[in-house]
Amino acid sequence: MHFKNYEYFLMIAEEGSISKAAERLYMTQSSLSKYLKRLEENLGVELFSRESHPLALTEAGVIYKRYVEEIRGMERQLRLDFAEFQEGLFGHVTLALTEWRSSVVIPALFPYFRKKHPHITMSIREGSHQQMQFWLEHGQADFALMHHPNDFQNLEMEFLAQENVLMAVNQRDPLLRKLPYEPRPGEVYHLNTDEFLLFRDAPFIIGVEGQNIREIVLNFFSSLNIVPNVILEVKGDQTKQNLVKASIGNAFMAFATFGINTYRDDLCYFSIGDPPLHWNLAVAYHKKHPPSIQAQKLIQTIREIIAITPKDR
Repeated sequence: MHFKNYEYFLMIAEEGSISKAAERLYMTQSSLSKYLKRLEENLGVELFSRESHPLALTEAGVIYKRYVEEIRGMERQLRLDFAEFQEGLFGHVTLALTEWRSSVVIPALFPYFRKKHPHITMSIREGSHQQMQFWLEHGQADFALMHHPNDFQNLEMEFLAQENVLMAVNQRDPLLRKLPYEPRPGEVYHLNTDEFLLFRDAPFIIGVEGQNIREIVLNFFSSLNIVPNVILEVKGDQTKQNLVKASIGNAFMAFATFGINTYRDDLCYFSIGDPPLHWNLAVAYHKKHPPSIQAQKLIQTIREIIAITPKDR
């Protein structure tokens, strides 16, 4: 096995003995002694105090050891960089997603991905599902995070996770006292269909026309033969939660599979129905533009984050 000269030095420092270091390096003691003598002559300093046993580094030796360790670290990083280059892990990837999902996902995803793949740059395109479909078709995004199923053609879908629809309720709502348990604000619970019927006459805030969550909620009411008391149609989850806080009504929003926890500690949250109302989150890409190596690495990172993110309980 071949060692660079500084490996010899580090072995002597570790063992505190030339003989023990020579044994571990599979070389003779005399050869290692000659190496150390030449090294000290070239540097013009003594690296070890011969008067101590085991051998101890001099002040110059401490400085040289610190220098050598920095060089080793730089060489390890260089080898990693070359390995990533050979695997195609240099480049760029563009992810498309909605503005809401971007706000909760990117702060968690970006630093994790940048640390894991520092030589792959990432950009974000935020827009509606219709815009994302256009970007994918025209090669303006590598892949998108979309709800599935949907009506878009020529898109391949890879399942990521199930996301439940949540109902946000003001913690002071008297209907909460009729539940068989006391929900804690900021936590997510589940209402079976019978429990949800306690809220059937409550005022509701739902999504705007074109939002998937709106259609899911309205279909759920229809399946129960309920005409909901819809008092407002709102697009943004933050606005919905503020309205719930103001006791305007109960609002429906999405549970984020991974990302920043946007739940407020003054509201209660419930998944609803049997099985719970939900959609599937998927990776979407166009059939004529399969994911590049860089995109595959980002998709893999997303799956890793989902796996370690606490789920709805």
